[in-house]
Amino acid sequence: MPGGGGGSAPRCCASPRVHQPRNTRNTRKEPNMSITNKDYKVEAKGGGECDITPRVVVFSIDLETAKKIVKLAALAEANDLHRIESFDYRAQFLQFDPEAEPEEVERVGDENEIRTECDLLAVGKKDFTFSAYIKHTDIEIRSEGCSIADLMAHFGLQAGTGITDAQLDTHLDAILRGGGSALKHYSMAKSKDDMRNALRRALAELGNG
Repeated sequence: MPGGGGGSAPRCCASPRVHQPRNTRNTRKEPNMSITNKDYKVEAKGGGECDITPRVVVFSIDLETAKKIVKLAALAEANDLHRIESFDYRAQFLQFDPEAEPEEVERVGDENEIRTECDLLAVGKKDFTFSAYIKHTDIEIRSEGCSIADLMAHFGLQAGTGITDAQLDTHLDAILRGGGSALKHYSMAKSKDDMRNALRRALAELGNG
């Protein structure tokens, strides 16, 4: 755990640096649909012993990261784990909210973003968070929990699979075309859902779900 040497009091710093957005909004196209990154601005927690503490945390989740989070949540559920952590540096811990406190943001300039280290993504059974230590201290800061169900709904993901209905439909259509048919000929929602679920079970058995 990072900390000051020689038992000295925690040191807090937010040294000026050029602000570079870590994740820009982009659009990833799936068959018959357009999936856009899900952007977050959530309350920050921790950092009470430091003079410079964050109020908000901002970050963006793309489709691939959403799939990873869904799979890790399923792993946590299956093994009764509290959290599964991995290094992830996308979250920005800000002293002031750029939308609610623009004057304060302008006053502190580049120091609005707090410098951090040991940045982590932590995934539980139902939610995920980002955490870090204020640089050169042993003071932890973190985001409030974000719902995995909401993330899945945004990207159209199914629990435990990390794969969208649109992706399943692409493979189902290829299978049906191999037999002289096509997915477009199946108009009933229940028929499509049954075929998707069958393909999900096959993927799970192969270890790719």
